[in-house]
Amino acid sequence: FFSVTLTNLALTGLPVNDSAFNTNVASSGLTPCAALAGGSAVVANSNVVKSINLTTRTTNWTFTAPAVIESSPALYKGTIYVGCNDSNLYALSLATGASNWTFASGGAIKSSPAVANGLVFFGSDDGKVYSVTPAGALVSSYQTGGPVSSSPVIQDGVLYIGSDDGYLYALTGDDTTRRRYWARSHVGWPAFSAA
Repeated sequence: FFSVTLTNLALTGLPVNDSAFNTNVASSGLTPCAALAGGSAVVANSNVVKSINLTTRTTNWTFTAPAVIESSPALYKGTIYVGCNDSNLYALSLATGASNWTFASGGAIKSSPAVANGLVFFGSDDGKVYSVTPAGALVSSYQTGGPVSSSPVIQDGVLYIGSDDGYLYALTGDDTTRRRYWARSHVGWPAFSAA
């Protein structure tokens, strides 16, 4: 699984011979990202998810969501997971683009899903961090103090994710570690040095 921008794909000669999709990409102001698998790129932008054959530069399939997609797709065992501003996480068949299931959160899902240990993790504008099974069953949710539009990173069994409440959260699945770091209102933004 790799995530790259459509701009990077265009540099490698990946189409863009679909004028309707190009117009949506250009006018949306969003940067589409892709999941690469088996010679295809799955690209999400505006309210469209497309699978594009990297060799023939043709569209394998198209899925149209009912609202804008700001999430990058994640791939796990033949399924594409992508969040949507209609508050749903969609699980799409990699082979056909058909929707296998949806999981409804309480707010727009701008967070790009991450898959680890057989679970799909993502944040929602309802302020929660969710984990669901590959079949769409809720495993857990954790309430933060603000919308969660950042994407999770998982390292050594700990899920790290930021919330608009100004905290970075470190969560584990066994409920032994739930920590908040770096409150904007208390410590400000990080500083970077070129030295």
